[in-house]
Amino acid sequence: MASYEFVSVVHRRIMERAFGVPVFNLYGSTETGHLLMEADSGEMHPSYGTALLEVVDADAEGISDLVVTTLTNDYMPLIRYRIGDLVERRERPYRTSYRVHGRTKDAFNTASGRRVTTWQIDQCLADLPGIAHYQLGERAGGEWLLRYVSDRTAPSEVEIEELRRRVADLVGATGKLVVHQADLLSPESSGKFRLGYPLKRD
Repeated sequence: MASYEFVSVVHRRIMERAFGVPVFNLYGSTETGHLLMEADSGEMHPSYGTALLEVVDADAEGISDLVVTTLTNDYMPLIRYRIGDLVERRERPYRTSYRVHGRTKDAFNTASGRRVTTWQIDQCLADLPGIAHYQLGERAGGEWLLRYVSDRTAPSEVEIEELRRRVADLVGATGKLVVHQADLLSPESSGKFRLGYPLKRD
């Protein structure tokens, strides 16, 4: 079971290889407790006994900010707490499931006005081997830098070019997108790894 930060497809691959068992995502926060649990199907199901979940400010693709009202914390109840994450809610007649798209602050805004989330970037690596960790950074002038750390066998030049093309198409890169191999990518002071660094704008 993985928790505490966004579970990337590349991190999940390594954990499943290391431990020899499937890895499931448990999503929540210190303030709220657990909120969503991944099932065998890959869907994230809510914990109805822990909190009420709302989605607000949906974009054109149905990706929304998650708002939480806790049910179990008598000492610090939270009412309509904006948790800072993006989710996609899927309502069906027989159940409701969610897809976690990552932190709101880590999402990119393209020149066309579209928001690109951590989950969407992460899917560009879903079937590409050889990468253990990565970070995508937006630079001034429309340029981008995708840094990665190789897994046991580094990706081929063809695979790197395919990754560059996928990410450039997704973010609508108007300038150069450089893919650079790094020896190490450091975590934040919290110990979490950010996968996306949007350009700071005034």
